[in-house]
Amino acid sequence: MEWNKADVEFLGKNFNALSRKILCKQLKRSWQAIHIKAKRIKLNRDQNSMYYVNTDYFEKINIQEKTYILGLLWSDGFITSGYFGISLVDLDVLLWIRQELEYEGRVMIGTLAKKNRKTLYVLRIGNAKMIQDLRILGMMENKSWIIKFPKLSKALQSSFICGLFDGDGSIHVPTIDKKWKCTRRITFSGNQYVVATLKRILIQNGFSKTKIKIEKNGTNVLQYVTKHVELFWNKYYSKSPYRMKRKERKFLDNEIVHQRIFFSE
Repeated sequence: MEWNKADVEFLGKNFNALSRKILCKQLKRSWQAIHIKAKRIKLNRDQNSMYYVNTDYFEKINIQEKTYILGLLWSDGFITSGYFGISLVDLDVLLWIRQELEYEGRVMIGTLAKKNRKTLYVLRIGNAKMIQDLRILGMMENKSWIIKFPKLSKALQSSFICGLFDGDGSIHVPTIDKKWKCTRRITFSGNQYVVATLKRILIQNGFSKTKIKIEKNGTNVLQYVTKHVELFWNKYYSKSPYRMKRKERKFLDNEIVHQRIFFSE
């Protein structure tokens, strides 16, 4: 199909502004055909738009999906002058984030994670506006010991906490029935500012005043056991806009074990 003047003008105005999907739909052509035409008329995507991404995504934090991603950035994320991103061993989370941000780039395979030798996946995005918006929200370089809980409305705090949990939290559910009652637990870890604020919010929502444990490396750890596992699932994790598959399975296993114990008593 030949290119008419209107299509060429549309391509020239929008090659850097629209996603591949939208360009293909509007021009009714394959991405390969569009890319060849763009090359012929000397159009290039600049570095920030090499891969399309929703640049306004973090401009206004007004939905649970955004605060969940912020929670992951605060826990397992990073930012520099040129890009921001998240590194995880759980590919499913990064694929969901890529879709949510409408990012056309790929998730990269990094090095093996130090703790468990599993493959580490990295979603890295270079976009100046998104970096600026994240900085306004409180994201920073070398954040581990100094980043603080962002200012969020109470309605949006729960998803941020779920993001923190999927990033730096853990759940342990024993497989032996007799140990189930006393050893099932959830754990949060982070710096003193984030964990202290998290503890205050959880207490306001029915959690006990558990003491924060400080590890040798300075990491603050908040741990809840027994009934608090169900409380966290009911009040927070079950309502999260996304749940890490690996941790979700453990919660569901917890429910199965709970039912087996309940009906055996």
